[in-house]
Amino acid sequence: MNLEFVQPIEEHARLVMAWRNDPVTLSMSFHKMPKQWPAFYEEFQQNYFINDSLPPLFGVVDGERVGFLRFRPYEGFGDSTCDISIMIAPHHRGKGYGSALVIAGTALIHEKGWKTVVAEVLLQNVNSIRMFVRCGYQQVDEYHRMVSGLPHPITVFRFIHQKD
Repeated sequence: MNLEFVQPIEEHARLVMAWRNDPVTLSMSFHKMPKQWPAFYEEFQQNYFINDSLPPLFGVVDGERVGFLRFRPYEGFGDSTCDISIMIAPHHRGKGYGSALVIAGTALIHEKGWKTVVAEVLLQNVNSIRMFVRCGYQQVDEYHRMVSGLPHPITVFRFIHQKD
């Protein structure tokens, strides 16, 4: 698995939006509504590149982009904590690319000085739960989380990976 830095360009935004709007990805996301162009492009440019030490990444195998990671600062586990979100291209699911991407991306983020990486996973997202455990993340709790734009809290498992 190679890592490629995502750029704030239309080509990258369209690929991320296509993967985000896949029905399986939508079903495992906090927000279930598909993203719309051009509003997503503006969101992508303004919100995905806010911290140089938390770059969005593509996972690349044999020259093909197979997955996407996004990191954001996260509060609640001390300084130098960020969260992680992952999407795998629909036609590349089930090949182990998610685990390889999470391992490589987490290592890079730790190298950039982030001590703790947090993954919040919906209870029904069994594949992601298993993947984060395989990648060395430890489950710390299950909690009810308010999400902007949703009328009620959602229940998530929270996993952490700490720098050795």
